[in-house]
Amino acid sequence: MEHQMNGKDQAALTACIPQSLAGGIFIYKADEGETLLYASDYVIGFLGCASYEELADYVHHSFRGMVDLRDRELVEQNIRQQTASDVCQTSYARYRVIACDGTVRYAEHFSRKVTLPGVGEVYYVFIADYDRKYLTSDIDNMTGLPGNRRFLQYVRDLMESGQFLSGYCLVYFNVINFKLVNIRYGVAVGDDCLKGLATMIRETFPQGFLSRRRNDHFQLLTPEGSVREKLETLHESICQVYRKYQLEIKAGVYHFPENQVVDPALAVDYAKIACQHIRDEVGVSVLEYTQDLQKLITVNNYIAGHCDDAIEHGWIQVYYQPVIRTLTGAVCGMEALARWNDPVVGFLSPARFIPILEKNHDIYKLDCYILRQTCQALRRRLDQQLPVVPVSFNLSRLDFFLCDIFQVVEDTVRTYGLPRDLIHLEITETMLVHDKEVIKEALGRFLQAGYQILMDDFGSGYSSLNVLKDYDFNIIKLDTHFLSSSTDKARSIIGNTVDMIKEIGSQSLAEGVETQKHVDFLASVGCEKLQGYFFSKPMLWNDLFSYLEGQYRSFEDAASRAYYEKTSAAIRRTHQSLALVEYDGQAFHHVYLNQAYRDQLASFGRITALSAELRINRPGTRLYAHFRDLMEGLKQSGHLETLFQSEKGYYVQLTAELVASMPSCWMLTVSLHNLTLDEHIQEQEALNVHIHELYRLYDVIYLIDLDKSAGIPLFSRHAVAGELMEKCLFMRQFLQHYARSCIHPDDCQRFLDFTDYTALKRKLSQGDQSDCFRFRQKGADAGYTWKEVTYIAVPRSGRKLALACVRPALCCPACQLHKGGTLS
Repeated sequence: MEHQMNGKDQAALTACIPQSLAGGIFIYKADEGETLLYASDYVIGFLGCASYEELADYVHHSFRGMVDLRDRELVEQNIRQQTASDVCQTSYARYRVIACDGTVRYAEHFSRKVTLPGVGEVYYVFIADYDRKYLTSDIDNMTGLPGNRRFLQYVRDLMESGQFLSGYCLVYFNVINFKLVNIRYGVAVGDDCLKGLATMIRETFPQGFLSRRRNDHFQLLTPEGSVREKLETLHESICQVYRKYQLEIKAGVYHFPENQVVDPALAVDYAKIACQHIRDEVGVSVLEYTQDLQKLITVNNYIAGHCDDAIEHGWIQVYYQPVIRTLTGAVCGMEALARWNDPVVGFLSPARFIPILEKNHDIYKLDCYILRQTCQALRRRLDQQLPVVPVSFNLSRLDFFLCDIFQVVEDTVRTYGLPRDLIHLEITETMLVHDKEVIKEALGRFLQAGYQILMDDFGSGYSSLNVLKDYDFNIIKLDTHFLSSSTDKARSIIGNTVDMIKEIGSQSLAEGVETQKHVDFLASVGCEKLQGYFFSKPMLWNDLFSYLEGQYRSFEDAASRAYYEKTSAAIRRTHQSLALVEYDGQAFHHVYLNQAYRDQLASFGRITALSAELRINRPGTRLYAHFRDLMEGLKQSGHLETLFQSEKGYYVQLTAELVASMPSCWMLTVSLHNLTLDEHIQEQEALNVHIHELYRLYDVIYLIDLDKSAGIPLFSRHAVAGELMEKCLFMRQFLQHYARSCIHPDDCQRFLDFTDYTALKRKLSQGDQSDCFRFRQKGADAGYTWKEVTYIAVPRSGRKLALACVRPALCCPACQLHKGGTLS
């Protein structure tokens, strides 16, 4: 009930008071003592009293006694100032009151100063429980949880009540993969998931105050007891319950310090920073905010505000790391890398400052600065007539939107008078996931203008093959993580990836090369270029050149670069023997050879690459002459050539092709086969059983490979033919020399027509197992005798092999020709 005053006064004071309010009314005199005149039941209960008398005694019959001592002076001053300046003489205040049981409550106070006849000036005050106000507003309609404003006020009120919140922690939650739920299953399912998640968090922390901050983010104030264990258990439960939707929850935790007031909004930011730090980390669901994270924030803010200063004062420096040609060990390129040596925060790696510059849209300033520094450095060396190699620098996705990056590069390169092939541009495949058309158009302009484009970190993204299908790259850099695994599976992936890169017309470059084992493996699979700490760490420009020169490394010029790019492209993984052999006009040298080639050399009596080179390059020998004739034939024809040779009882097939050349230097791919041991011509071994019998019957015997249009001379009793065998590299060359030197002029063309491989192959394919032709051959006494050449298909060879056998013509014993070529 309301307190009753003596009739007339009470009626005058309370006549205008409504009977039902969402709060209470009290009246006090506007004098120095602020005497309490009236209080409604709501006010009596709000201060924890049972009656007006108890309330009056508790507050010493004064409004001043109702207000907490900590707020009293400020409240009285505010009320006086507001009523003095307001024509309506109204005022507002919020203050603490301490109830009879010691509970601190927050009151929201609305008052108006009026003058009553017979009473004088009084304040009519409407008072409400401030806690009740924000408990009935700022509610999330879907989850029923308080909103962010209400959460922050709740924490702030706890602090203002005298609690420092030591022993409490603030937790920031982020639901991972929630957006995918809305996309895949619809908003209604997403809403149900959020409601369920809110329930699970409240059940895990029943003593906490939980709020939905926004979207899929929650925040919680809770006592600290076992909070990490509870959060990890909650994470496991959520993963289990919402496995279908692949939902999980990440939590950042901020512990309130002892005896220190921290603004609630700042505490939320701290917890949020911890949460964001582990957003993409697999297997980590909880992170507590620490002083280290505080330092991280401080440095991040410093970086964000000092990019321009760092560029202007040279705190950002450009370091360079060399790229090495696998085949030669020569320096064939460099990569420009940014390092920030700051006078305040010290050394900063790219991983530290680049994400911040990207976030603040300052990254284009850094990339343009690196380009300018690189062009300046190249120009200085060119002016000094010192060797240079192409330098690549990294582009950010934002470069294509914050500036016209193509025009920036063009203008810079033109300013320093550099050829475009000295500037390479690196992009990551993750850049190409979004805004494809814009970036693709810009990259096309770069390629058309003559710049080379490198894809960085191939294999680290989610759509590598699609990127290769849709974009053109000159060089593809393999992700360093490939080299961190030494399993057969990893090696197979790398090898096949290198093959694929060559197949689409690009070059491969492996980063992260740290050991000789890495070098040997990458060389074995044909990776063209290498980069890593095994060769050099990133260094400043002049320091790097001094270091490389101290290692006696050469630098590729433009001609060498084109030569070795063609050469490197010829290396493929194969089970067939393969070698790269270089001829410098004087000698042949092996540049590369695979294991199958080494095995073939070893099959000829343990010959090594070095011993083979010594034999080939020894003047006056048959091999020396043959290989130089081979080289001349390759220069003239430009086509693949096959050489058959009989060496120490072995039948040798050597196939060579010219793949690259520059003045006084030629590069060949060479394949070598010991046909004596080759499983594909085991039919020959079967013939060897009867070879001695054949020698008795025939003057000359050849084994003909019709697919390769080549022949192996097995035996010759004819002196001139035998000499020609030794001198001629190829079967067709031998046949032409033989026809001109040893066959009667009237029979020469008919002989060449008969021995034409195409005609012979056609006859055998039509089912003929043999064919015969008679001709006149010059003898040792310069006379002619009739001979017969017979072609016989080798059984079970699929008509791919044939024997060519020459013997005296048995059916023409009288057809002897005397010296001078006249018939007898």
